[in-house]
Amino acid sequence: PLFMLVSGYLFFFSFSKRNLKELLIHRVQSLLQPIVFCSFFNFLVTTVLFQAMNGKIGAAFNGNWLNNLSSLWFLWSVLAASIVTAIVCKKVKRLPGQIVLLLLMAPIVAIFPNMNQNIYMYPYFVIGFYFAQYKDKLPAFLHKMKYLSLPVFPILLGFYDKKHYIYITGLLPNSDYSLPQMLVIDAYRWFIGLVGSVFVITLLQILYQQVTIKLKNPLISTGLSAIGKNSLQIYAFSVPFLSVYLSRFFPKALSLLHIENIFAKNIFVYSFGFTLLLAVAYAVVLYFIVKLLYKLKVAKIMFGK
Repeated sequence: PLFMLVSGYLFFFSFSKRNLKELLIHRVQSLLQPIVFCSFFNFLVTTVLFQAMNGKIGAAFNGNWLNNLSSLWFLWSVLAASIVTAIVCKKVKRLPGQIVLLLLMAPIVAIFPNMNQNIYMYPYFVIGFYFAQYKDKLPAFLHKMKYLSLPVFPILLGFYDKKHYIYITGLLPNSDYSLPQMLVIDAYRWFIGLVGSVFVITLLQILYQQVTIKLKNPLISTGLSAIGKNSLQIYAFSVPFLSVYLSRFFPKALSLLHIENIFAKNIFVYSFGFTLLLAVAYAVVLYFIVKLLYKLKVAKIMFGK
């Protein structure tokens, strides 16, 4: 939800300087192109490579890479939401009409791969888009309401459990949950997603105000900026490395070092220490891989930019 809010927020600035045709072409180039080429790359470095290591080479030619197109689901969700938002808000000028049409056209995002995730993420994208457009016109008290997220989010988090994961229950009634139950689950996870996002943004703003001088350090600011500018590329590459290689090889490494129980039996060490350090390390490593690809003149083909 937080990343989708940011995506919608940033999309407004692209929206405001392009006409509809330019906007749609830009979305295809900057999102659909990396979806296709990075999905194919991910297929090569996982399925094809592992099968080749076992003496099988048929995977490279059987077309199964198309099944990997849905793996970069977040990019699909951004693409779906931005296309619908672009068409509606370019064609309809009045805000009430836009809101009604955006609600009516919400099912269109389900046509794209990863239906559940697209529908779940769609409201956050739209909220981020409109916040960028109207943030300077909002009353002061609405801006101050963000501080309510600081006590509310931890309380809401206390009720979060497995059934609220979009991957597990989806958005529609199923054999485990009836329509009324799903409505409660969906309302809760949409609400906590929004409140949690505001919570993180508010904390970051407070932190930034306290450590502004340190963040102006050229090494820190340049590093954060470089990672931020390449976030799409890092995300696309993180899918095979985190989902496939890490799950295959890292547990074996921990076992050989006889330290797996440190992480398996201490959720605080795992979640707030190890996971954070691993994420930072991966981001830095993947950043340099991306930079190398740009030097080799292949990154623009893969990422569309």
